[in-house]
Amino acid sequence: MENEKQDIEQWFTQKGQQLLTELITNMNSRGYSKLSINENGDVTVRENGRNVRKDHFREIPPKESWARLRELMMDEDVQVQVSGRQLTFAW
Repeated sequence: MENEKQDIEQWFTQKGQQLLTELITNMNSRGYSKLSINENGDVTVRENGRNVRKDHFREIPPKESWARLRELMMDEDVQVQVSGRQLTFAW
């Protein structure tokens, strides 16, 4: 378990933080304030009460590490919810 924690922290520091920031900035520029990344990497937003796929995130870490990723993102002033098979980011 400790190894997974180190792996997610290393991924976040080396590339995850930048990738997620770019994704959030892109979605924010399109007028969104919330997005979800599914376990398979699909990026979705809510439009007219439906989830609509907008992008694909190739670097999604394993689900087992999502709780730690949530903690790391909250340090970036991004609210993260882990629910079922998706991560939801709000800013």
